Parts: sequence; structure tokens; C-alpha cells
Amino acid sequence: QNAAKLSIDPARPTQTLELIGITSAPHGKRFTMSERQVLLTNGIATEYTESGYMRVERAVTTYQKNRFGDEDNSYLDSETLHTLAYIIRALRSCITSKYPRHKLASDGTRFGAGQAVVTPSIIRGELIAMYTKLEDKAIVENADL
Repeated sequence: QNAAKLSIDPARPTQTLELIGITSAPHGKRFTMSERQVLLTNGIATEYTESGYMRVERAVTTYQKNRFGDEDNSYLDSETLHTLAYIIRALRSCITSKYPRHKLASDGTRFGAGQAVVTPSIIRGELIAMYTKLEDKAIVENADL
């Protein structure tokens, strides 16, 4: 259910999404706030019940430390990873779909018309254009930097 919503807009938080078809635990059997916090700290997404409907409380990953072993919560929320994956796919696709088997030449290189050649300036322009489109969709920001 989250996957369908994330495929529409990966940058939107999944909090409060209704989990259709999942029933909640009876009142006396539900996790307490401190138990849910322990689950979140260990990379397990939590849910809550509102008016009889199960909803996502927070979707997290197990990422807690960077490669140097330092505490790092930059990828803790799963939406961050979904958004980054979406951006990478969009940027890659804009190049590979338009220039799938092109040769890379230096800017200013002369070549005949119709040659399958692309230059860094062309690639840069394509990536900037795609990034601007992603900004229009509110997936990224600061395209003018």
C-alpha cells in the first residue's frame, strides 16, 4: 500500500496513510508509546489506530551509522531513500533514453552530422532540464543553485 503511494510521489511522507485490510490489536494488546519508540529505534515501522483504522505512524530504516561508525540519521526515514532513488532513476533515464549508445566527446570536438556523439555540456544541459522538471513536481528544490 505504501509502495503504490510512493510510486505516485516518493517525496510525500507516509505518515497517516491508512493500512487497508489490516485490523488493529485489541485495546489491551497494543504497543505503548515507549515500546513503539524501541521499535522505531531498531528500524521497525510503527502504526497506530485512529477511529478503528490502522495508519502508518512512521516508516524507518535500520540505518543508524555512517561508514565511519559515526551516528547518522540522514537515511533513517524511508521516504528519504525512496526520494533519492526516484531522483537517480529520473536523471539516469533522461540520459540513457536519449543517448543510449552515444560516444562521449570533449566540448568543442568537431564531428559529422548524425554521429552518435554527446558532449559534457549537452549532458549537463539535459540533467539541469530534468532537475528543473523534478523541482516543478516538488521532488527537489533549489534548481537554480
